[in-house]
Amino acid sequence: MKVAIPLYANRVSPRFGYSQEFLVVEVKSKQELDRETFTMDIKGPTRIARCFAMEGIDLVLCGGMNPAFQKEFRLRNIGVIWGLIGEAEDVLATYLKGKAFAGMGPCPTTQSRGRSARNKKE
Repeated sequence: MKVAIPLYANRVSPRFGYSQEFLVVEVKSKQELDRETFTMDIKGPTRIARCFAMEGIDLVLCGGMNPAFQKEFRLRNIGVIWGLIGEAEDVLATYLKGKAFAGMGPCPTTQSRGRSARNKKE
């Protein structure tokens, strides 16, 4: 199984669509076998999902991910666990231990994006 994590320096990138660098780890029986970091210049959910499928990636662990990206990955049988924050190594270690994640939760919907908490109450 191959797991991909979009990076922002050493952390999980907060927004998948803006990521260009990815940590890819090959895992078997919850043990790391191999890893590589690569840069991807392509944009768009269909192209990135196609590239990940060609690389044999089975799962993406990420921060915020647009529903269009999620759909494209799932169409190619690539799992997505999103809403994760923190150091990429910590997120990977937590996944390998089979523990639940304490993430930031879902991204705001288009309707609420850009509104402050105060505006939502009014």
